[in-house]
Amino acid sequence: MKLFPSLVACLLLAVAAFGVSAAAAQEANPNANQDANHDQDARAHFRRAIEQFNEENFDAALAEFQRAYAIDPANAILYNIARVYAGQGNAVEAARNYERYLRDGGPDLLPERRAEVEAALETQRSRIGHIEVVVSVDGATIAIDGADVATSPLYEPLAVSAGTVDIEVRAPNHTDVRRRVTVAGGSVERVEVEMQEAVQPGILRIESEVPGVVIEIDGRHVGETPLNASISLPVGDHRVVARRPGYRSFEEDFHTSQNSRAEIVLEMRPDPFAAAEDLGVLVLGLPDADYEARIDGQAMNQAGLRALPVGRHRIELVVEDRLPFRGTVNVEGGGET
Repeated sequence: MKLFPSLVACLLLAVAAFGVSAAAAQEANPNANQDANHDQDARAHFRRAIEQFNEENFDAALAEFQRAYAIDPANAILYNIARVYAGQGNAVEAARNYERYLRDGGPDLLPERRAEVEAALETQRSRIGHIEVVVSVDGATIAIDGADVATSPLYEPLAVSAGTVDIEVRAPNHTDVRRRVTVAGGSVERVEVEMQEAVQPGILRIESEVPGVVIEIDGRHVGETPLNASISLPVGDHRVVARRPGYRSFEEDFHTSQNSRAEIVLEMRPDPFAAAEDLGVLVLGLPDADYEARIDGQAMNQAGLRALPVGRHRIELVVEDRLPFRGTVNVEGGGET
């Protein structure tokens, strides 16, 4: 790839800067810490950076170069870092590191070297565009490609690498805004963001004595009873529909307001016109002692017989001087259970 030959040359330069000889280390950075362990550690990170770059692992190469520079800030490493950023397509950071390399190198840089780097710098600058983000509220956080970079109001456009840029704007008590913008090198794109106050949803809880009832809200399936969790809904009008074979459908319109809490109790009534295959008979062997039996919250007749829709049902049996029983029973169609 095009990046590789130029980087090899600067890598050789930086190897010298890392003290292959003590004199070279002193020349590259006379104020560097001469501690042998630090020098050795820095060289190790630098060599790993070369290996990662040769394998085109640019993120890893960048991390190794940056670590080497943190240990021993040889100016030549800034050039390496700039080249890796350029290879990643990050023109903003590439230009920033070229500029620092030229500034820190000062008169020590040979004229031909300075000319080479200045040409590379101009190439990267030509690949930088700007985004002017105008936000309707002050104090909003502006993120570019997932990284927080500024707070509104902006006093100057944001520099970005040419290409597609993802913008996110966040502000307390407001709904986040996301935009995707394509920016060309040398251009300025204006993005106006009108923040909307965040509206807290309403909370709905649905209760039902009958299990296995399919719940839909505004045509969207939300689950079956028993629902263990409340449902978060946007402010506005809604409709809940509950269905189970063998029962009449239950429908109810309701309204949620901001931070409201509501509860709907499903009144599931057996369908007198239910198909025979949707019905079965539950037979309970009841004790001689006093008892109270309930199916789906309704009292059981004394004969212990009851026609029920096919499927699961809740049963409660309380017998004198015994522990109560609570559970579910599955009624099968076409006969007795």
